[in-house]
Amino acid sequence: TCPLGTHVTGRATPEPAADVTMVRFPLGMPSPVLAEGFSGRVVLAQALTPTGSAVYTPACLELAEPVVAEIAAGRIAGFDGPDPQVAAVKAHYAQVAKTLGIDARAVHSWHPGLHPGLAYPHPAKADWDRWSNTVFTSPQALHFHTCGAYAPGEICWMVLWPTVRVDGSALWSKGRLCPEACEATRAVIAAWPALGALFAEPLAPLGLDGASPGPWQRPPISPPASPTTSSD
Repeated sequence: TCPLGTHVTGRATPEPAADVTMVRFPLGMPSPVLAEGFSGRVVLAQALTPTGSAVYTPACLELAEPVVAEIAAGRIAGFDGPDPQVAAVKAHYAQVAKTLGIDARAVHSWHPGLHPGLAYPHPAKADWDRWSNTVFTSPQALHFHTCGAYAPGEICWMVLWPTVRVDGSALWSKGRLCPEACEATRAVIAAWPALGALFAEPLAPLGLDGASPGPWQRPPISPPASPTTSSD
């Protein structure tokens, strides 16, 4: 889920790590979770951006207003929102898919970031491509790989300040990675107190202040739960 209204549920199956590895993304994020078992709605805001997989023009589509993407079993079922904005999103998908000869409706996978110290001190609006391909390793961001039935796809959906629940436990809560949720990571935080402080309150800026109209202010981050429980 996210503060703007994203709500997607399903059964998580990690993508086989044939290409996306720690060599390529060192400690930036977990292996992608395949989207074929997921359905729901994703609120698209800020911009649609490329994934760094292929080059096409225009690379980004800035969104003046949010658009809701409906997904069903890893497929885009439709878009909802202001007519001009929805038309622009559909046209962008059609152009990228035609240019690259790929499946426009595919939602391949998703994963959130891990690194709470990552910061983006520049205005995101100045270069949405650079922004999205930088902040995606922050726990304040989760992204979907879309347009193309492979990782990382060609069009990225950036979801900010996500909450990710697995079997009822929040592993990410409003953009905060929750190391207290698992015994192994609790032990790491206990051994390295500076890490605990960083994960408890990741204040790194994302470059969105004044980026575009809309509720982009990060919500208050929930404090860490007790050593044996986790909460959102």
